[in-house]
Amino acid sequence: MRQRNDTTAAWTFAATDESGPRTVAPGETTDHPTLLDGWSPADEPATTPGEASDPTPKARARKTTDTDDSKGGEPR
Repeated sequence: MRQRNDTTAAWTFAATDESGPRTVAPGETTDHPTLLDGWSPADEPATTPGEASDPTPKARARKTTDTDDSKGGEPR
């Protein structure tokens, strides 16, 4: 199960193969068979274990309204 470390501490997992132990910092994602306490499911495509994902939200486009002065005429 792909999941994101939402805790404030890095988690270190024991070695499961020849690559050795790995550490997952807050905000990073990893695969683990069960959902860990303090972690949340990650719906993004799989990345290399321990690789950081971009936790920053994307900026929204600004919506224009009738009160915008950019349309000309008298300002309100």
